[in-house]
Amino acid sequence: MNKNPQNLKTVLYADNFFEMPDNVLRTNSFNVIDYKYRCYRERDEFNNPYGSFLTENMLFTVKASSLNDCMAFYRFMEDNRSHPFSIIFDPVFNNFGRMTSFKDGIVVNGYVVDVLESCANNDLSGNEQLTVKISLILNKVSYLGMESLHELNITND
Repeated sequence: MNKNPQNLKTVLYADNFFEMPDNVLRTNSFNVIDYKYRCYRERDEFNNPYGSFLTENMLFTVKASSLNDCMAFYRFMEDNRSHPFSIIFDPVFNNFGRMTSFKDGIVVNGYVVDVLESCANNDLSGNEQLTVKISLILNKVSYLGMESLHELNITND
């Protein structure tokens, strides 16, 4: 978890932030390097969608301060239950490290199926950067915008 993030654009919070956005702390959030997933519906010969939404595994990469910060992902994988993860765009934290606002957010529920850690010496000061790649089998995706407060749910049934 990033103890001193600067200019946060996107963070990962290992829980559902929709219910209690004030509980998101800077110290409990990871800087997101990248994420990707695909959500789609089958289409007939007239290009009309049918059936339920289909999703592929979600992959995301985050920065971590220490190996200890990564332990939660291993616990989620061992637990073998669906767990919520929030990706929050443009969060603003107050002086106490508590999130006060955000632009948009996504909450995904899924099963952690793979965790890959890597460590690199990326900067001139010689500091090592720990990155963690996590793979989830998705079963629900929810979007929420701070301005619209409109929630869109995509569920795999």
